[in-house]
Amino acid sequence: MRPDCKALAAALDGFGALWRWGDFYGNPACDGAAEYIAVLDEPSFDGSDDGELTCCRHSVALELYDNGGRAAEARRRELSRLLVASGFKHKRAGSVHIPSERKHMTAYYLNGWIEEGEADGRDHRD
Repeated sequence: MRPDCKALAAALDGFGALWRWGDFYGNPACDGAAEYIAVLDEPSFDGSDDGELTCCRHSVALELYDNGGRAAEARRRELSRLLVASGFKHKRAGSVHIPSERKHMTAYYLNGWIEEGEADGRDHRD
């Protein structure tokens, strides 16, 4: 697991909501949960002129799903504070209601990080 992933996992564990890498679409684990977080990671690979992949840049978005209301807004601010305290600069988007999920979704876009020498096709989140 990348050090940044360990720090992010620790921050999310400290927040206390159900979370997972990837989305929750069709996953019964979130049924009935008051809040949950999908961690979406879009890696892009780069390398040397000879075609060798030598680094991987990650663009990470957290999608917090909740029931809305004042308590949910307080939790959204709490997640922002926790991310900053854990060293993750981010931009928080406004909350939108997702009718199909019957939830409100707030996205947090984290600044990307770069891994060097890790672009070998392995899943480094394990």
